[in-house]
Amino acid sequence: MVYKVAIADAVVAWLLMQIASQIFPFFEIPNWAVRLVVLLLIIGFPVALILGWAFELAPEGIKRNAKNFFAELKRRNVLQGCDQTNNLVD
Repeated sequence: MVYKVAIADAVVAWLLMQIASQIFPFFEIPNWAVRLVVLLLIIGFPVALILGWAFELAPEGIKRNAKNFFAELKRRNVLQGCDQTNNLVD
């Protein structure tokens, strides 16, 4: 599922960058605004990947994939010392 999110995010980001670079000069929007759009899209890419990893899209709607997400973080020793995550993993 994360691969689908990465591909979709990359395609949408590319499209938004193309629109910004073509439309913004027409409306005399400063060049820094195009750079800001690109920067926000670059920053948003890892966030989208993390959300794609933590949640899954099911026919019933968006479901939290907390069991796998927190188990993987615990396995990688990211959440050492957090007793609250033990309740979520078990």
